[in-house]
Amino acid sequence: MLDVTLLGTGGVRPLPDRFLTSLLVKYRGREILIDCGEGTQTAMRKYKKSLQEIDLICLTHFHGDHILGLPGLLMSMGLEGREKTLTVAGPKGVGEIVSLFRQLGPVLFPVRFIEVHDWQEFYREDSLSITAFSALHSTVCFGYRFDVSRSPKFDRERAEALQIPLKYWNRLQHGETVAADDKIYYPEDVLGGPRRGIRLSYYTDSRPTEHIAAMVEGSDLLIGEAMYPDDREKARERGHSSGTETAVLAKNAGVRELWLTHYSPSFVNPGECAEQLRSIFADTVLPSDGMEKTLRFSE
Repeated sequence: MLDVTLLGTGGVRPLPDRFLTSLLVKYRGREILIDCGEGTQTAMRKYKKSLQEIDLICLTHFHGDHILGLPGLLMSMGLEGREKTLTVAGPKGVGEIVSLFRQLGPVLFPVRFIEVHDWQEFYREDSLSITAFSALHSTVCFGYRFDVSRSPKFDRERAEALQIPLKYWNRLQHGETVAADDKIYYPEDVLGGPRRGIRLSYYTDSRPTEHIAAMVEGSDLLIGEAMYPDDREKARERGHSSGTETAVLAKNAGVRELWLTHYSPSFVNPGECAEQLRSIFADTVLPSDGMEKTLRFSE
C-alpha cells in the first residue's frame, strides 16, 4: 500500500492558509517527497511528518515555488544530525542547484543526484518503481508515476494436489524454481495470472497533453493541477492547466480518482467549482492542505 499526504495545494506563492504544492509518499518505511516549495518543512511539522525519514526528493522543475524550501529543509536535516544519504532527482542541472543550496547550511550528510528523462523508470525498490514523464510548461518539467506491482495469487489447492512440501511454498510464491527431493517445482504450476497493482500519478505546471494522459492511464489516484478554475486562455498562455482541462484528462485516462492542486492565489475557494468539475469527472476531489489517503490493492 501507498500512504499519500498532500502537504500543500498552493501555487506561485504561499498564503497564510495554503502551503505551496508538495506531496509526501510513504511505502514500506521509505519516504519520497515531490517538490519542496517555501514552507514545505513547516507543513511537514504541522502534519507530524519526519524530515529525517525522507529518502528521495523528486523535483518537477526549477521554478521557485517548487524548490525554494529545499535550502531550509536540507539545513534542518543537517542541524538535526542526519547521517544517511539523501537522493534528489530532477531535470538536468539538479546536481548543480542542490549543491549550491548545500552551501547555505551545515549539510554534511551525503547527497546523490539523479537526472531524470522522459519515460524513464529511474527508481526501483522492492515492488515500487517510479517513472518520470515530460510535462509541457515554460521550462523543462516532469511528472512522476508510482507503480506498486503485486505478486500473482498462490493456489494452495493446486500446491496440495501436486504434493509440494509446505516448506517450498514461499519460494515458489516469489517466483523461484525449486529443485529438491529429486523433483523440480515450477512457480507457474501454483501461481495464478497477473493481478492489478497500485498506480499513483502526479503532475503540475503543465498543459494537458496526450503524452501525460497515456502515462497516467489507469491511475488509482491522479494528482493534477487546477491553476485556474476554467480560464483555459490564461492557462494556455502561462503553461498551466485549468481544473476543467485536468478533469477532462482524468476522464480520458480512465483514472479512478482525481485530486486537484496547485491553485492560483486568485483561486480563493476551489470548492465553489466542485459541482461543475464533477459533472465532467465524478470522482474529482478539491482537497485542502494535509489531505491523506492510503492506496491499497484491489481485486
